[in-house]
Amino acid sequence: QTAAAVQMFKTTGSEMSSAFTSLGANATASGIALNEQMAVLGTLQATMSGSEAGTKYRQFILNIAKAQEKLGLQFTDSQGRILPMVKILNTLRGQYGDTFDELEAYELKQAFGSAEAVGLIKLLMGNTDGLATSITKLGRIQGMKNAEDMAKAMIDPWEKFQAVTEAVRIGFGNALLPT
Repeated sequence: QTAAAVQMFKTTGSEMSSAFTSLGANATASGIALNEQMAVLGTLQATMSGSEAGTKYRQFILNIAKAQEKLGLQFTDSQGRILPMVKILNTLRGQYGDTFDELEAYELKQAFGSAEAVGLIKLLMGNTDGLATSITKLGRIQGMKNAEDMAKAMIDPWEKFQAVTEAVRIGFGNALLPT
């Protein structure tokens, strides 16, 4: 999934790693699926660094319970797990519309307790369909095929030829060694 996310969002493995480092275990502990975490972080990385994306997402998660209470909206299920991001964004869209004026942005900042969380909402609100598609695509990935394809694409054909030649040379050497 990481290999596909890096390709899908035109980011790098180190930026994605930085995003997850900044996010920490908060999302997983809150019941958010890995494919959704990758899609959110990857989408955010289109306009910011990985560490900034992780920080925004972490602030959103840390303050979601407080925000649902202050806004009178439901962002968690009956077990206290955070609802899918697209569902949360659609709930906010139903309350505020597609864009936020200054007063609404201020209200969201008070509810979520940080500008980072509001920044995440503003950035993701504009493309919930794309986010939903990315989450679905990443969720369908099984196995290591994408990572293998990326690794094969990085191999220089001459290096591969040299490695084969070296293996043949070692094979001859090992055959002649007893003699």
